[in-house]
Amino acid sequence: MAGIGQYKQIKLVETVVTPDMMGDNKESVVTRASVWAEVTQSSGSRSFERSQTMIANSATFKIRWNSNLQLNQNWNILYNGKKYGISSVERINEKRFNVLITGNAKS
Repeated sequence: MAGIGQYKQIKLVETVVTPDMMGDNKESVVTRASVWAEVTQSSGSRSFERSQTMIANSATFKIRWNSNLQLNQNWNILYNGKKYGISSVERINEKRFNVLITGNAKS
């Protein structure tokens, strides 16, 4: 159980596509929420993808999320200067948190 001072602030951002005046689609990043989370960093791992060795860095974020906005793969988490893509969202039953998000760092 984390105590006071061990929660970190994260931002939940969503990439949305909207047409501009010329009809071209433009991507923009919209900050949907800024919440406090219990963050657990996992150790990195290596994988071989597209003829390159890739280093994966993942983290888990426990948050309280009582919103009508649905978290999905179009969302990202900004934490400690890194962008994490959401790989899974699970409902948990804890006193302080109700959602467990697993994210992989993007480069």
